[in-house]
Amino acid sequence: MLLDLNLAKAQSGNILSTQGEIVVNCDILEAMCDKCDNVCKVVVEYCYNGEYVECRGRGLIHLKGNCYRCGEKVDTLHEFEFEDNILPANSNVGDDAYYFKGDTVDITKLVEDSLITSLPAQLLCKADCKGLCPHCYTNLNFGVCECGEDTSTSPFAVLKNIK
Repeated sequence: MLLDLNLAKAQSGNILSTQGEIVVNCDILEAMCDKCDNVCKVVVEYCYNGEYVECRGRGLIHLKGNCYRCGEKVDTLHEFEFEDNILPANSNVGDDAYYFKGDTVDITKLVEDSLITSLPAQLLCKADCKGLCPHCYTNLNFGVCECGEDTSTSPFAVLKNIK
């Protein structure tokens, strides 16, 4: 997504806003989701202060897949925020900075990086998902299993027999 700096320079110091869609190219999304939607909707506020562009906004992306704990289908909207300063290309500050050249600013990389760092470690159907019984594979979100195995035993219980 490109931001027009001509308009921002003409209104230097004023906050401008825009919205649009960014197609994110992200291997992490493909690993986490089944048919994931790689189109991210963004709302952006930006301002040119005479030296650099201050940029902040919100993104929304559709995540579909299976719950990491119980295997149920997950279909959710993931919302995240982003904020950073985008510097002129001739300001060599470092590898982790974002730069612009000319009269446009491409914020795709900033949005992708913010999306990646905001993703949950595991896609879950709900935050308190109980998962599956490790013995009979009953989904514990819908009730207690009747497999007769003592699922309350700690995995460290075998250490009690060591002398």
